[in-house]
Amino acid sequence: MSTELEVFIRRRANEQGLSLAEVARRAGMSRQSLYDCWSRDGYPNLATIVELAEVLGVHPLRLLELQFPDDGAAEDHCHTLRWNLDRAELATTLLEHTPQAVIGLDADGQVALLNPAAAEQLQRPPERVLGQPAERILPGEALGRIRAQCPVMSGAPTQPHATPRGSLRLSTRRGEDGSLLQTRAQLVEAPLYERNVVLLLLDPGDPANGTAAEAPPPAFDREPLTGLPDRESTEALLRWAMQRTESRGSELAVLVIELDGFDRTEAGLGPEIADRVLHTAAQRVGGQLRHADLLGHLQRGQFTAILPDTGSRSGALQVAQRICQSLEHPVETGSCACQLQPRIGIALFPEHSHHAVTLLEQARSAATRTAGDHQPGQIVEPDLGDRVARRVALIRDLRRALERRSLCVHYQPVFDLASGELTALEALLRWPEGDTSQPSIGEVIDAAEQAGLLGELDRWVVEQVLSDLAHWQSQGCCVPRVSVNASGRTLGTGALEPAVLSKRLERLGLPPGTLDIELSERHLLDTGGAGHDGLTHIREHTLGVTIDHFGTGYASLISLRDLPAGRLKVDQTLIRDLPTDPDQQALVASIARLGERFGLELAAEGVETRQEAEHLRQLGFTEAQGYHFGYPAPAAAVSEHLATAP
Repeated sequence: MSTELEVFIRRRANEQGLSLAEVARRAGMSRQSLYDCWSRDGYPNLATIVELAEVLGVHPLRLLELQFPDDGAAEDHCHTLRWNLDRAELATTLLEHTPQAVIGLDADGQVALLNPAAAEQLQRPPERVLGQPAERILPGEALGRIRAQCPVMSGAPTQPHATPRGSLRLSTRRGEDGSLLQTRAQLVEAPLYERNVVLLLLDPGDPANGTAAEAPPPAFDREPLTGLPDRESTEALLRWAMQRTESRGSELAVLVIELDGFDRTEAGLGPEIADRVLHTAAQRVGGQLRHADLLGHLQRGQFTAILPDTGSRSGALQVAQRICQSLEHPVETGSCACQLQPRIGIALFPEHSHHAVTLLEQARSAATRTAGDHQPGQIVEPDLGDRVARRVALIRDLRRALERRSLCVHYQPVFDLASGELTALEALLRWPEGDTSQPSIGEVIDAAEQAGLLGELDRWVVEQVLSDLAHWQSQGCCVPRVSVNASGRTLGTGALEPAVLSKRLERLGLPPGTLDIELSERHLLDTGGAGHDGLTHIREHTLGVTIDHFGTGYASLISLRDLPAGRLKVDQTLIRDLPTDPDQQALVASIARLGERFGLELAAEGVETRQEAEHLRQLGFTEAQGYHFGYPAPAAAVSEHLATAP
C-alpha cells in the first residue's frame, strides 16, 4: 500500500481540474482499479501505469517510484520483482509505449536506450545510435553537466531503486533536417539491464519558450553532389553557430578539410569517378562528427566542419584524427581505388577571430601548412592570423573593386624580333591606382581563386579588353592581336566561352585570331584533361592559344606534342643570364627545337636587354616582350601609339 502514490495522484488530478472518476475514465480503467493502484500491494499492470501516467502528464517511472517507495528494508520483494526478475519486461513496456522521449546513457557514456519517441524527436534511427558515444547525439556541455549531476557516470555504486538527479537544459541538432532542438531533460538514475543507466526524460515542450525547438538557422542551399550546405550557406551557418556559442559563453572549433591532390585525381580519372570519390569522402567525414556538429561544402574537394562546444585544442585535434583515420582506406570506385590524403586546418572561436569569413580563411590557411606533416591537423598560429586578416581584407577589397569596376587593364607591347614591329599586346590586370594597399597581382589572383571570384574576374577583364578593342577599331587604328590570361578552372566557360568570343569579335569586324587566350603551364598541368579539352574547344573557333610561363612545369618538354596550342611563351626565369649561362642556353635551345618540330611559334617574356633579344632571335624565337621593348601602359596611351603607327 502506498500513501505517497495516492497523494501524488490526487494532487496531479486537482492541478488539472479532473476528478478521480474522470482520471480513471481517460486512463481506460474503472474507478476501483484506480483505487487499487495505491491500496493493494503487488506487481502493477504496467500498461495501466503507462496510460495513467499519460493522463496525469508524468513519466511512468515516477508512478512506479511512488508505487514501491524505498523503506530501507534489507529485502524488498517488490523491488526485486521490478528491477531484477522482470526488468526486461518493465523496460520494454515503459520505453515502447510511453509518448515521452527517453534517452539512456550507461556509465561509459554510451547510448544504452533510445525509445521510439526520442528517435522521432531527434530524427535519429536507434540502430545508428545504440552503443555509440553519447557525443553523437548530445553536446559536450550537456554531457559534462550530466556527469557532474549523476554519480553513476563516475563509477559510484549501483542503487537498488530509481534516483532523481535534477534536470538540465538541453540543446542539440536533429539528424535529418539539421534544425535545433532545445528542451529540458529530467535526469533519473535507474538500474536497468544489469547496470545503472542515466535516463534523460525529455519534456515535449519548454513552457518558457513555448516550443521545444528553437527557430532553425536561415534556409540554406545545398551542393547537389554531397547534399551539404554550399559555401555561402556554410558561412551563414557558421555565423549562426557563433552567435549561439557567444550567447551561451561557450566555444567552438572550425575545421577545414582539404583533399590533397583531388584536382589531379579528377584530371586523371575524369569527373564521374571524382564525383564518387567526393561523395564517399563527404560521407566518411560526416560519420566522424557528432549530431550537434555541422558539415559544409566550401568548394570541390574541400569541406568545413563546425564543432560547437569543442573550443579546446585537444578536442578539435581528436576530431581531426578521427577524420584522417576514416579517410585512410582507399575509395573503391569500381574500376580503381583512390587514396585520399586529407589536410586539416583548425581555427577556434572566440580565440582566433570573431568573424566567420576570417575563421574559415584561417583554418584553410592552416590546412596548407599540414602538407608533408604527419600531424592530424594544424591549429592557427599567431603570425598566420595576421596573414589571414590581410587576405580577408584583400578579398573584401576585390569584391568592392569588381562591384565598382575600379580595376584597371594595362597592355604590354609584344614585338617581332626580326622586323622590330609591334605585333601584339598582352592585357595585364592592375589594382586601382589610388588604393594605398597595392597588392601584387599574384596575390589578387590567389585571393580571387580562394573566394570563388576567378570567373567574375575573368569576365571583367574580357569585357574591358573587348571594350578597348571596339574603341580602337572606331578610331581607325590598326588593331593588333591581344592576349588575355585565363585560369584552368574558367577556361572555355562563361566569359571565355569560344563561341561567344568569336561572335563578339565578328560584330566588331575583327577576325577571331585578334583575341589570344593565354594559359599558364602550371594551370594546364593542374587541370589535366579539363584544361586540354578547353584549349581544343578554343582552337576549334580559330581563337589563338598561347601556353604562358612555359618551362616551369615538371612535364614541359614531354607535353609539347599533345598541346592544342599555337604558341609557346617561355618563362622569364629562363631568359635571365641567357647570353652568358651555357646551361640556360642549352635548355632554351631544346625548347626552341621541340617547338619548331611540332609547329609551334616561339615567344619570350621578361626580355630586358638587347643581348637577350638577339640571342632569342638566333634560336628561332619570333616574338618577345619585356622592359627592353616597353612597359605596360593604360588603354589611353596605347590608343595614342596605335593612332600614330604607320
